[in-house]
Amino acid sequence: MVRVRQIEPTRTESEKGIRVSRTRRRRGLVYIPTVALAEAVFQVQSGYVSIRRPFDEWVRDLSRNSFFLILDLTTEVILRAFSMRPIANPFDRLIAATALEWDFPLITADDAITRSRMVECLWDE
Repeated sequence: MVRVRQIEPTRTESEKGIRVSRTRRRRGLVYIPTVALAEAVFQVQSGYVSIRRPFDEWVRDLSRNSFFLILDLTTEVILRAFSMRPIANPFDRLIAATALEWDFPLITADDAITRSRMVECLWDE
């Protein structure tokens, strides 16, 4: 298992939605739902999360990094999220639905997602 501690927004909340799997070469690959990046926009703009460079540059660098794969928001994810009412936050609901759709665990410490028990969550305090 790959352990992701810090990706660059340094706040725990910014890591919501990131999931881990193994590639054939035994190298870690972190999948990031597009909606997690959309949520990050609001967190950065509000000052809740800070990053060291412009947001658009950070996202472009992330998308070029072979350690990360950004997953698009699909109709299937939206339909799955519709039934996930125990998770009230719409971003969190879509992030969790993406994990379910792709059958991957989430790296998250988000209380609402973990308490819902609707998706496997990974977190090492």
